[in-house]
Amino acid sequence: MQVKQVLRNDRLDQQLRDRGYAIFDFLAAEEVDHVQKEFDRLHDFEIPNTELFGSHRRHDPVYQMAVKQLLLETIQPKLETFLNGCRIIEPVFNVKMPGVGVFDFHQDWSLVDIVEDSCYTVWIPMLDVNRHNGTISVLEGSHLYRRSFRSCMVPPIYDYQDEELRNLIEENRTIFDMKKGQAIIFDGNIIHSTEANRSDDMRCAMIFGVARKTSPLLFHYLDKENNRVEEYEIDSEFFYVYDYQSRPSQHARFRQSYPYDQKPVNADEMKSLVREYTSA
Repeated sequence: MQVKQVLRNDRLDQQLRDRGYAIFDFLAAEEVDHVQKEFDRLHDFEIPNTELFGSHRRHDPVYQMAVKQLLLETIQPKLETFLNGCRIIEPVFNVKMPGVGVFDFHQDWSLVDIVEDSCYTVWIPMLDVNRHNGTISVLEGSHLYRRSFRSCMVPPIYDYQDEELRNLIEENRTIFDMKKGQAIIFDGNIIHSTEANRSDDMRCAMIFGVARKTSPLLFHYLDKENNRVEEYEIDSEFFYVYDYQSRPSQHARFRQSYPYDQKPVNADEMKSLVREYTSA
C-alpha cells in the first residue's frame, strides 16, 4: 500500500509511517484555555462519572452542533499547517471524570479503503496528562500488522481478553506523557488504549478523525446471517445519527459487500508480529 504524505513535516510523517504515531505541538495554552471556557459553558449538565463520555453520544442536536462548531473553529485554521490534503472527521470532546477506569485496547474504525488507504485519529489533551490521569498508550508498529475491516459492527481480530495476547500488548506498549495542547496523530489500525483517571480532576481531550480529502468515508457492517461485510459510503452527519447497533439507514449509501473471512490473531502470531514490527 502506497500512502501519500500525511504530515507536512518529513520527519514526523516518516515516524507516523514507521511507528504508527507522531506527537507535535498543536495548540497554544491560550487556545486551549478558550476551548476550556467554552466547554464549561456548554456542559451545564452532569457528565457521567462511571464511563468515558463522548460528546457525540449525547442526543441533543443543538449541543452537538455547538461542540462541532467550537472545535472546527479551533482546529481548522491549524490543519493546513500540519497536515497535507486532509479533512477533519467528527470532532468531539472525550472526557474521563475522576475514577473512570481504563478504556481498553482497541483499534479505530476503518473509515477508508483498507487496501489502498489509511485513516488517522488526532487526540489533544486539554491538560498535562500521564499514566495517573488518563493518558493514551499505543502498541508501536501494530498499524503494520494485519489490516482488517473495523467498526462497532465487525468483531475485532484480536481477542483482548486472551491473557497471553494481552500480556504481549501490555509489555510492549508505550504510555505517553503529553503537555496541554500537544497532539498525537495515530493510524486507525494501531492498537491503543487510555489509562484510568486516578486524579481528582476531569481529564478532557479534543479528538477527531483525519482522512484524505479525496477518500470516500466508509462504514463496515457485518451481516452475520450471510457472513458478509457490507460497505456503505457515509457522510459527516452519519456519526451523529447512527445508533451503533443496526444496519445503516441514514446518511449512508450501500456500495458493495465482501465475504467475511477475517481470522482472529492468536498469541503465537501476535508474538511474531511484535518481534517483526515493534522496535526495541
